[in-house]
Amino acid sequence: LLHAQVLPVVSKAVLEAIDVGIFESIRQGHTTAEQIAHDCGLQPKPTEQLLGVLCSVGYLRFRNKQYRLTALARKWILAESPSTVRDLAVYNNRVGWPWLDRLGDYLRTGKGIDYHAQFTSAQWKLYQRGMWAGAIAEAKEFATNVPLSKGALRMLDIGGAHGLHAVETRSEERRVGKECRSRWS
Repeated sequence: LLHAQVLPVVSKAVLEAIDVGIFESIRQGHTTAEQIAHDCGLQPKPTEQLLGVLCSVGYLRFRNKQYRLTALARKWILAESPSTVRDLAVYNNRVGWPWLDRLGDYLRTGKGIDYHAQFTSAQWKLYQRGMWAGAIAEAKEFATNVPLSKGALRMLDIGGAHGLHAVETRSEERRVGKECRSRWS
């Protein structure tokens, strides 16, 4: 039941909420369902239902008829956060989610989707922003856990993208190296 009904609804609810600006609206001080709906150009009743879903999974808190962002939403969703995955969510809502409708076709025919070749210019921009957001969100974790040989000075990033993981790994190595040197000095 969780995988067949609950998680797809929660996932789509979170993606839609991010895409229509609900979290940013709350950050700007719109805290009632009516204010949020008006600010985002939505209908009040469905917005209130969506806000209920977001509360149930920990993105929002509801008290005294007002919605507030949780630390989870502030860290991962708001555009101003250094850890934001907002652009990845918008990409997945507008581009990735519709492709999931084609999974059954792939399973039956074996014919994949060459999605990079099918991007419109708007989708390509969403894709680039989304991939960058995903990399930012995981780069520090990657950097603290990637095994490096002692004294390594270089890392080859063969992913073909922006190289953020290698850059962050090098930054982490320098930070740890400074901490170690300061302990022994």
